Amino acid sequence: MEVRKRQNLIIIAVLAAIALICAPNSSTAATIDGIVTSGEYSNGIIYDVDLGYMSDGNWVDVDADGKLYLDWNTINQLAVAYEVPIGINDNYFGTSSQLHPTAPWPGSGRDYGALEASDMARFEFQDDIGGVLLTFQMDYFRDPNLPDQTVGQGKDKYQIDTTKNSFVMFGGSTTIYNPGTAEFDNTIFDMATSLMWNYSTGGYTFDDADQNSPTPDDPNYVGKIIYEFLIDTTDFNGFGLLLADSHHSPSKLEIESFSPPPDTPYDPPPIPEPGTIFLLGTGLIGAGLTCRKRFRKLRTTL
Repeated sequence: MEVRKRQNLIIIAVLAAIALICAPNSSTAATIDGIVTSGEYSNGIIYDVDLGYMSDGNWVDVDADGKLYLDWNTINQLAVAYEVPIGINDNYFGTSSQLHPTAPWPGSGRDYGALEASDMARFEFQDDIGGVLLTFQMDYFRDPNLPDQTVGQGKDKYQIDTTKNSFVMFGGSTTIYNPGTAEFDNTIFDMATSLMWNYSTGGYTFDDADQNSPTPDDPNYVGKIIYEFLIDTTDFNGFGLLLADSHHSPSKLEIESFSPPPDTPYDPPPIPEPGTIFLLGTGLIGAGLTCRKRFRKLRTTL
């Protein structure tokens, strides 16, 4: 009886180990809500993004670094968050835009309407020899200048731009609408920005008539500009992620387009290949069966 108990315990331990290896770590998965909380990307990689701009064919560095967060929510589903440095742009407007203790807006500040127009981030996934796998841009808030192909109303809609082989985010909807090309089918699972978080979860309401945002000392208002999305990389082999353009009109530095040095891909954190997981699992099963045979032999000799 004692031998059988030990045998069962070993089998249970082997099955539990296999489950831990194969199951996604949901407790540390990033939540695609437009903000980055403490420890949210702790199992991934956090890059300091050296930003600059192009001038006469040369890349010019600026004294403001962004952050790029990469982590696997599950195998082949990559969570990405790009945080714009406060020295370039933020979510403050009106008189509040001039109150930031380290990076106030210059001159007379900026108004709410500036957040509605052309601000966006363009991301590009490349293979290991520089071939483009997927390019898309994510509008920070609204862009009324794109073709009228919209779904939804007001601040909760997406706009598809098939002429640029990309789709553009319009607000905080979590449904992705297929622009009709196969490479976009079921690729982007979720998207959000920090301004949309202020609108939704944060509970703030403001529009063109509002003159002032919450002030920088409001602990519940997210002042940083953050783009966040979840993407399926099943068909991407040996890929890197490029921040092709971070567009701000206006920015605190009076420059509109920022990017890292040309051809600077950011590698995702490593993940176990399906074959590795299979080998680990079968190895553990084999170990369990071997132990079971030994216990059977031991029992027959007793």
